[in-house]
Amino acid sequence: MKRPMSIVVALMVLGLAACSESNGTANPSDASGAGLPGDLVFNRFGPDGELALFTIDLDGSDERQIRVLGDFVTLSPDGTRFIGAVPAPDGRIAPETFDADGSNYSVLSIDDPTLQLGDVRWSPDGARILAQGWDDTDRSRKGLYSVRSTDGQDLVRLTDPGRPDDYPITYSPDRTKVLFGRTHPPYDHHGPMTLMAVGADGSGLVRLNPPGTTAGLTFSTGSASWSPDSRQLAFVASKGSFPDDPRAVFVVDADGNNARRITPWNVTLIAQWSPDGTWIAFDMSRDSGPHDLFVVHPDGTERTQITTSEDGRFSFGPAWSPDSTHLLLVRGPGEFNDTDLWTVNVDGTGLVQVTHQPGEYGGYAWVPPG
Repeated sequence: MKRPMSIVVALMVLGLAACSESNGTANPSDASGAGLPGDLVFNRFGPDGELALFTIDLDGSDERQIRVLGDFVTLSPDGTRFIGAVPAPDGRIAPETFDADGSNYSVLSIDDPTLQLGDVRWSPDGARILAQGWDDTDRSRKGLYSVRSTDGQDLVRLTDPGRPDDYPITYSPDRTKVLFGRTHPPYDHHGPMTLMAVGADGSGLVRLNPPGTTAGLTFSTGSASWSPDSRQLAFVASKGSFPDDPRAVFVVDADGNNARRITPWNVTLIAQWSPDGTWIAFDMSRDSGPHDLFVVHPDGTERTQITTSEDGRFSFGPAWSPDSTHLLLVRGPGEFNDTDLWTVNVDGTGLVQVTHQPGEYGGYAWVPPG
């Protein structure tokens, strides 16, 4: 797994963001969202370096290209739209949106002459967009903002970080809070951060990772996730400097209290809470070997290995099915540009390869039930 970190961060955004906001109960074999014909959606770089968006059935059939992309996009919680961030006609970075079939493309108009909005996330109801904002003419304006997803209006500022930068992760399922990471010196989004939450109106800022630890946004939204009831969070933190020192999965109350470690100190990057609240999926590399996937209950019990690297393939980036019975993952022999999408049952049985075109996969997600 030697992919440069900056690329890997981008690859994981769509799939893990959509996964963290899923709350359906349909069988994954019956999943079909409005406007999307397949069970899964993903980004893939072609041999010529072109990035495109695809949909595919769980049995690997009926792969269809939806649209060629300029950058990564995120599927809405109801499966009807995609959103990303691109250069607007006036040169600023602004949210882009289009329908699930690739039609009705537009760049949202932001009624602010100098503010730019990138690194966008959906609210759980799809009504708003969470974004990192900045203004090249006024550095004091940087922070997190939200706008309506339909027209880019009703701009709300959520944070004022000062010198550090704030990076959005996701809304809480009940839409009352926002999870984000705040950088430490030298203010690099690959380096250590403090994990924080703030109210959706900008009130009630709290720190989540305990003193003596640092968090980070490795693989962006995958490093932390909310419990389905919005009362707790799971996240990866280091006992020293993130990501250089050993890391583990923690669970903490939404008010920042009662943080507790639930996995061993190891090489861990992902923590994803299942939609039914029963499990937290995470990756772990033993003795600097290939990563495999595990699940554990939120209280730290019944830690179970789900995949094995005995065949020389690493497994990474778990995304929960809406009914919490399956995981979607990338799996390959050593580098991210030589992987395919696979699914596996939560008990570790039924590992199945879905795609058969080795490449650089990202932005993968289960299509929400229709």
